[in-house]
Amino acid sequence: MKDKRLLIVMLMLITTFIGFGIIIPVLPELVKETSPESVEFHTGMMLSVYSAVSFLVSPLWGGMSDRIGRRPVILIGVLGFAASFLVFGIADGSLPLMYASRVLGGIFSGAVTSVIVAYVADITPPDQRTRGMGLVGMSIGLGFTIGP
Repeated sequence: MKDKRLLIVMLMLITTFIGFGIIIPVLPELVKETSPESVEFHTGMMLSVYSAVSFLVSPLWGGMSDRIGRRPVILIGVLGFAASFLVFGIADGSLPLMYASRVLGGIFSGAVTSVIVAYVADITPPDQRTRGMGLVGMSIGLGFTIGP
């Protein structure tokens, strides 16, 4: 790959979506320890909350990246996403902490994903933009596949 910047953002996306995917198979077991009577409900809600929050805050992160730059927002997103896993790790059977970690994960994955797409659009020449966006999609799919 000629452009190392593309490789770096691809690795960030793969890592982010590995993180998203790795939670899916273990979440029901962790919820079962806390709330055995409503495992399906809480599992579905945590996955839904993550995606909904990511969807809602992505435009805010995009606007912020227009003002302060793409790289600082991407770094904030990666650090915040890591913090969401720290919160999930210390949740130890606490549903409110698990929900908080999923909300944090959604907030910060929204920063990583949406701003990386804008960053790739910024760094690729118009004739290579389709290729760049294809690499973004491939990274997301690969991370989501590897995660579970």
